[in-house]
Amino acid sequence: MPTAASEAGPSLAVGILSFSSPTARARRDFFRALLRPSPHVILRFLLPRHMPDTDAQSPDVLLLPVADGARTVGTFLLTNAFFRHALALQPRVDYICRADDDSLFDPPTVLAEMRAFDIPRGRSFVYGPFHEWFMWSPSAMMPACFDYSRHRFHVSITENLARQSKMPSNQSLLDAIPRFQRECLLSDTTGPYPFAKGPLVAYSRPVAERLLAMPQLVLDETYALRERGQRGLRSVLNGHFYRPGQFLHPHKTPVWDDIYYGCAARGDSNSAHSKAGAADAPGCLPNPSPSHPPMHTLPSPPPPP
Repeated sequence: MPTAASEAGPSLAVGILSFSSPTARARRDFFRALLRPSPHVILRFLLPRHMPDTDAQSPDVLLLPVADGARTVGTFLLTNAFFRHALALQPRVDYICRADDDSLFDPPTVLAEMRAFDIPRGRSFVYGPFHEWFMWSPSAMMPACFDYSRHRFHVSITENLARQSKMPSNQSLLDAIPRFQRECLLSDTTGPYPFAKGPLVAYSRPVAERLLAMPQLVLDETYALRERGQRGLRSVLNGHFYRPGQFLHPHKTPVWDDIYYGCAARGDSNSAHSKAGAADAPGCLPNPSPSHPPMHTLPSPPPPP
């Protein structure tokens, strides 16, 4: 719960995902030139510790210890590491934000809007543009069935239930339908759900604490770095099964941290390991209203017994 001390000190921690390159340095310098300082905001550009840049000694650059996941797992690991760092800050911050380095925003305005929504204080909510919907494949760690509502998913269901009942038993439904519907009907997907898409998403502290407390988060980090690239997986792009090393194997696609967090924040079972028998998370929460407000309230966790 926010206190008088947190009102006086930093309340918002902002982590901007960056990397080592002349383009990224130019983006950081551009953002610095426009930044409106505030004693209530801590802003850091996030880089992996093993990939420092020439401005690594700058006080607004935070080097985080993450495994070398290259471009496919890098932002997922970097976001998780920043959330752990931000939750450990003293005094405690009330809100945690992740942003892309090609985005422009005013952190004090973000904080003011979150504070205005956070009444009474300590609510569970996510701040960001809720315009896009996805499903999630836990084993491939890939999004599927993209749309701006649930329409694509429902059309796929209604159009193919009757078709499946008339098909011979030796014929696969997935082979008989177009790709835009196939993605929505794969057995290894959960959703659909709306999520707060980058370039900027912020979380109230209760939501951030729940995300980082998920046992499957650590399991999924390990899975993304190792087993995901070592086992045969089905791609959501076409429903085909690929062996490790093949061009369309899911391991070659990024793990989108904002889509992963969107699924997790809604209480979804998004871990490949939960599908394999570990403790399951609860199912998707009820869908929000079609207006997709920029700040979406999530139910608070039940009190401990």
